[in-house]
Amino acid sequence: MSDLEFDLQKVPEKYRLSDNPQEEIIAFRGDISALEISGLLSHALKAQDYERVGWAKRIIESGDEQCIQEIVDKHTDCSKGCRLMPKGSPFVSGTINPQIAQFFARRKNETIYQIKINAQRAIRDINPKGRPTHEILILGMIKPEEITAVKIDNEYLSPRNEYFDAVNRAIPYLPEFNHLVTQVREPENWREI
Repeated sequence: MSDLEFDLQKVPEKYRLSDNPQEEIIAFRGDISALEISGLLSHALKAQDYERVGWAKRIIESGDEQCIQEIVDKHTDCSKGCRLMPKGSPFVSGTINPQIAQFFARRKNETIYQIKINAQRAIRDINPKGRPTHEILILGMIKPEEITAVKIDNEYLSPRNEYFDAVNRAIPYLPEFNHLVTQVREPENWREI
């Protein structure tokens, strides 16, 4: 087991993506283009805070659900850094829904990545009511070899799915995920790596 993998037997079941640590999970991330070459480091690893990644792994593997929820909430609240995590989060966010990933890739220099990871590389985010969200938290980094495809055409913004508020800021329209951004579902719009 590597430093970037959880021992799933120690992780509470509701946070696991699977009980089988080797099961391949397909996830997505919206981000800047060309990351398939370098992969993507968590903010903690970018700041060379290797201990923070080990700390997060120990907390998750402790099985203490209150501490686990606290670290998940800290990631959500201050992934780039705050008093609680001054050098940033030890996780990289991903999602099991490509349409949610599209929210984070709405500029011309951004795209969506398809990621294939083993279940022991990530945990699921659980909301305050104890239900899983669409977000997963990948420990430490997304390795270049874990990026398996890149969205080709990322022309996402259009009048039918974007609205503007009183000060002319764009607001994406998300009535239901299955009605949004159909091009993320088109196989010919993805370049396999």
